[in-house]
Amino acid sequence: MDLRTVNKRVVESLIKAGAFDSVYTDRALLYTNIDRAMDWGQRKQREREVGQGGLFGMIAGGDEDTT
Repeated sequence: MDLRTVNKRVVESLIKAGAFDSVYTDRALLYTNIDRAMDWGQRKQREREVGQGGLFGMIAGGDEDTT
C-alpha cells in the first residue's frame, strides 16, 4: 500500500470499524502495533523504490516478502 495515501489515522479508523478482524480479532493489539506496522511498511516501500530486495525475496523469485 502507498503510505502517502494511507496514513496512521486511516488505519486506526479501519481497525475501529473492524476491517482487520479477518486478520486478527484482537483490535486492541492491532491498535497498539500500528506504529510498528507503519514503520515496517515505510521501510518496505523505500526498499521497493530503491530496487533493493532481501535475500529471501531474490531466492523466491518475486517481490513478495517472505518474512
